[in-house]
Formats: sequence, structure tokens, C-alpha cells
Amino acid sequence: MHPCKCGYYGTKVPNHECQCTPLEVQRYRSRVSGPLLDRIDIQIEVPWIDINTLRREKEEKSSSEMREAIQKTRTIQEKRFTDSNINYNAEMNAKQVKTYCLLESSAEALLQQSFDQFGFSGRSLDRILKISRTIADLEGSDTIHLSHLAEAMNYRVLDRKV
Repeated sequence: MHPCKCGYYGTKVPNHECQCTPLEVQRYRSRVSGPLLDRIDIQIEVPWIDINTLRREKEEKSSSEMREAIQKTRTIQEKRFTDSNINYNAEMNAKQVKTYCLLESSAEALLQQSFDQFGFSGRSLDRILKISRTIADLEGSDTIHLSHLAEAMNYRVLDRKV
């Protein structure tokens, strides 16, 4: 969805400045209910990018490198859940989240601060922890570090108050 009615809220598009008031932005975003948004695991903003940036070549992982990393991560998760009826982090229940989503102390502090600041729901909290666990798995880490949690929280952009 667009960030607001005109589509330019929070963007840096040359010659296009958002004319929406904060109330209009809030009204626009409230058209999709919070409980529905809570059920979408990853919510990201796709920023406007100028043509020069789009055309510039970047050094990125190849598809085969990405596939290999994902396969390793899936194997980690399959081993983790060998004795349960699930295969992946996204399928964890609340008890499993508490067992497998262990945060380092700095990540725990960020989670508490962010929860207070942004007013995340309980469902959002579970989503953030599951995504954090997956990011940590991608890096081969048993513990969820601050960087894993911060990245996961960035994938919950629509939970933040306008």
C-alpha cells in the first residue's frame, strides 16, 4: 500500500512533496485494520530510488549463494524442530518462541524500549522474535543479537505509530 493518500509521505522524491496532514496519513493507514496487519510477518517500505542508483551495478550475492544460505538455514530449523510437528520458525507457538528465541541482553533492552515506544501488539512481538530467530539462523548464531532484532523490527514498519 502507499504510505499515504498522495503516495509521497516520508519519501524524498524530487518535485513531489507529501501534502497530507498527519491526521490524513493516520486515516489512510487505518483503512487496513491492525489485526490484519499483525498477521503479515514482513512489512517493508520500498523507497523511491533514482534512475542512476537503479542502473549502477552493485556487488550482491548470486542466486546460488542465496539458495545455499537458505538451504543451510532450513536445515538448522528442521533439526531444531525434529521432535515437534513443525518445520520452520514461522510455525512456532508461544512456548517455542520463549524456548528458541533467546536474546542477548542488549537486544532484550532494545525490545523493551521499542515495545514501549511503538506500542507493538503481542502478535507483533511474536512475529518480530520469529523473524529475528530466522535472521540469526541465516548467520549461524544460536543467540539473537542486537543486529538480528533491529533488522527484524525494521520489517515491521506498519506497526510503528505515524
